Amino acid sequence: MINLLPPEIASIVLSNISDGIMVTNKKNEIIFVNNAFSEVTGYSDAEVIGSDPRLLNSSYHDEQFFIDMWDAINERGNWKGEIWDRRKNGEIYLEFLSIRAIKNSEGGVEHYVAVFTDINDKRKAEQQLDRAALYDVLTDLPNRIQTVHYLQNKLNSSRRNHKLLAVVMLDLDDFKVTNDQFGHDLGDRLLVVIAQRLQRLTRSTDMVGRLGGG
Repeated sequence: MINLLPPEIASIVLSNISDGIMVTNKKNEIIFVNNAFSEVTGYSDAEVIGSDPRLLNSSYHDEQFFIDMWDAINERGNWKGEIWDRRKNGEIYLEFLSIRAIKNSEGGVEHYVAVFTDINDKRKAEQQLDRAALYDVLTDLPNRIQTVHYLQNKLNSSRRNHKLLAVVMLDLDDFKVTNDQFGHDLGDRLLVVIAQRLQRLTRSTDMVGRLGGG
């Protein structure tokens, strides 16, 4: 036996759950959103009730994306996946979205329930970690790992195609003296300036990497 929550309790639970919730009728008109929906999207319930969910469309996905989504909903009754939407202020953000069709006793769709989680910050953090593994934190140049990998690929390609490959290694003389006399902050700024100048002097097809540092 399923015990249903009293409507007033259910309303409180839905309004305060951390995931964004949006309910539409069978015409795909929004009839309910919770507080988390408003916090993520920037739209109040008064602004979206009666509207089509497409007001959140980021224009990032093509028509086929939505065709596949609705095919899944119509055939299986649900869809889950990552989707880019647009906040009221125009910012595009990434969310994990789950949509389920709610049917009546006769099998007809009465409502659609969408539950979503804003994963924008999580994705950015993951991208920063991925970048930190391949780029020098100070100069933003490819670090030793990426530079050696790039160089190995170029050497292999050079051997296969019987072409010459130019490799230049630069060392800054007496850099420790600079740090000791003027401080590490100035030494770091000097490294950044040198990195920027080297990048300006090379072609877009060349790589400037930093073998030392973090």
